[in-house]
Amino acid sequence: MISESNMIGNRNSLGRHLTEEHKQILRDYHLGKKLSLKTKLKIGKANKGKPAWNKGLTIESDKRVKDYSQKLRGRIQSKEHRIKNSNVHKGQIPWHKGRVNVYSEKALKNISEGTKKAMTEEVRDKLRQSHIGKVIAHEQKKKISATMQGIPFEEWNGFTSSGLYDINFNNKFRQLIRKRDNQICMNCNVHREQIKESLSVHHINYDKNCTIEQNCISLCRRCHTFTNLNRPYWIKLFQEKLSKLYGYKYNTEGVIQLNLLKTQ
Repeated sequence: MISESNMIGNRNSLGRHLTEEHKQILRDYHLGKKLSLKTKLKIGKANKGKPAWNKGLTIESDKRVKDYSQKLRGRIQSKEHRIKNSNVHKGQIPWHKGRVNVYSEKALKNISEGTKKAMTEEVRDKLRQSHIGKVIAHEQKKKISATMQGIPFEEWNGFTSSGLYDINFNNKFRQLIRKRDNQICMNCNVHREQIKESLSVHHINYDKNCTIEQNCISLCRRCHTFTNLNRPYWIKLFQEKLSKLYGYKYNTEGVIQLNLLKTQ
């Protein structure tokens, strides 16, 4: 039988390889135990500055990561387990609640690249199937809308997607923008022939009543969905891109500056 002192930890055992039986005994001993705040702080202090064991490792480079990934793949949590997880987090305030623009441009780029790799057609289809028939409460819709607009929930003033486009946003205008952008998505550079469908035309500042060349850009369907989050980031990115490519002018606040003499 393993003594309690050995279970808690013994410096002389560092580096030793435990048998599966020994590991199971340790797991059973710690099962259901809750650490005090003092203990958690001590563990956090001890691990501060230490890199995670799996940092920089991938399923291609490390067998442990690959085995763990395969173990989790396809695992379905029981209803009891999901309820337990939900109850644990009840009352907790999310770290980003009420905050906007919490991610840096570098972080957003990394998230975008990771999403492109992870969101295969098979994964997309599974997500679509999982949401069929689900009804979202009106209050939840408002929270999602506020997040997509990049504003705190308290400042939410309506669903922007329900607004109507102005009369200038017609097929002729959309074709003009696509032709200007050489039928290429201005975010990921995919050509319309590769995706076998017309590109979307996106209003850069999200104002559907501002249908002018300086405020519209061609995007593939996938990249168009990305623009629903962190709007200030996408406004700045696309305005800088059009300014560089076509010489359009915008001030530091993102307001379009029209050359009226040139247009007359």
